[in-house]
Amino acid sequence: MLLCAPICIYAENTDAAYNFELTVNGTNEVQVQNGDVYTVTLVLDRTDCEDSSTIYAVQDEIHYDSDFLEIIPDSMMVASGINTTDISLQGSMRAFYVNYVSFGGGETWDNRKMLGTFQVRIIGSAGSSTLENCNISVSTENGQDSYATTKQDVTFILLKECVIRFDRQNGEPAEEISANLGDRLTAPQEPVKDGAQFTGWYSDKALSSLWNFESDTVSGNLTLYAGWKSGANIEEDSSAPVEQSGKHTGLIILIVAAAVCAGLTVVVFILRKRSRK
Repeated sequence: MLLCAPICIYAENTDAAYNFELTVNGTNEVQVQNGDVYTVTLVLDRTDCEDSSTIYAVQDEIHYDSDFLEIIPDSMMVASGINTTDISLQGSMRAFYVNYVSFGGGETWDNRKMLGTFQVRIIGSAGSSTLENCNISVSTENGQDSYATTKQDVTFILLKECVIRFDRQNGEPAEEISANLGDRLTAPQEPVKDGAQFTGWYSDKALSSLWNFESDTVSGNLTLYAGWKSGANIEEDSSAPVEQSGKHTGLIILIVAAAVCAGLTVVVFILRKRSRK
């Protein structure tokens, strides 16, 4: 039997494809305990063929919850030319940047390239959390485009039960509930805020990702933020004038009816008086 592997033809191959893979001991899901330390491996894998690649620029932002995971300082071991930076995002979220830029016309990388390893410590007390590849890219030679990319994240599961916080953002304390991994959440009672209208619950503090209670499922500890826009609730405001308008209309009808009846009474009285004469 003749076995054939995919063959790459060198050129500015815009059909190339890459996968960013995070693993712990070769797996993407780990059962953990508080205080455990794990070594995470980040690999860039070319998936469209088995040949090596000329790499010009690579970027990966590994997002993580610093209330659950701690990246151990100075534990990162990276391939030549790769730089890392750990920065704060919103709330307890942080981003561990991994990037590479060639200043000499590209560098040849193997089909499967280990970008580096680093260690994390579990500091959470409940639920689960994911090291997530975000804003990933492998640039073309001219830097104006990027190849197709996929990703595999790694999830640390301390307990199947996760902590869900509803931050009303109206001065009231956040509400906390428990939910299992994979569960759909039940929407809580809509919060109230003076001079503002509620727009929904969002999974990020920037209010860019609206949570869908019909389809979204719990994948770890989660904070949902209440969204607001200026102005009082439209339905409440519009109902009051309508009700008052109805009362006024009824009053006017009664007055007109009374006036008509009074007019008819006067007319009948005058006609009777004339007929007697």
